[in-house]
Amino acid sequence: MSFWTIPGYSLYASTKAALLQWAETVWAERSGNWLTLVFPIATTTGFFKAAGKNVPRPFPQQNASIVAKSILSGVAKEKTKIFPSTLFYLMLRLNKILPIILPIYQSIEYHKYNIWLKNQLET
Repeated sequence: MSFWTIPGYSLYASTKAALLQWAETVWAERSGNWLTLVFPIATTTGFFKAAGKNVPRPFPQQNASIVAKSILSGVAKEKTKIFPSTLFYLMLRLNKILPIILPIYQSIEYHKYNIWLKNQLET
């Protein structure tokens, strides 16, 4: 969320982006070797179940155990940034070369969000 926004998650994404900028500043000050950020994608936890049956779920999703293993591995390697999803990491890099990736992704997610929003207004 700190790198790519998803329609319907504006507040959540903005807080993640703010934390990332704060961390970038700490790292730039060369005093942040104690700080590690984790960038998980949508994780299959009880969050989406609690949010509601028809709430659109972002793509891709990953298992919480994969996230936990990635965190432990990244911390052991003293990484400052941990990306548990290889697919998301590759999408970020690919978007730097082909900047059409993000708009396509956001269009797909917006379509899902818009359908959900229309259904909410009808009920």
